[in-house]
Amino acid sequence: MEAVTGSVPIEQFSGAALLSNGASRIVDPYQLSEWPTVLQVISTRGPHEVLRRIREAEAEDAGSLQSFDNPDDATVAYCDPVEPQPIRE
Repeated sequence: MEAVTGSVPIEQFSGAALLSNGASRIVDPYQLSEWPTVLQVISTRGPHEVLRRIREAEAEDAGSLQSFDNPDDATVAYCDPVEPQPIRE
């Protein structure tokens, strides 16, 4: 298992995503997108668009040896930023 991680100040936080190994196939091996674009697609079109693109690539790849390694899961969780609320005392 491996993960791509990073950090930003909260003021610059624009969202976070968790993708299973099946969903991350949009970047590797299918190379349909780069990570920043994946986050943009998720935030503007929704996680279902990433999954649709992966399933389409898997269908086109069905005859290759690579298809034997296809995980059967593809899960995306996305967190939109929330506006900070003032602290009330």
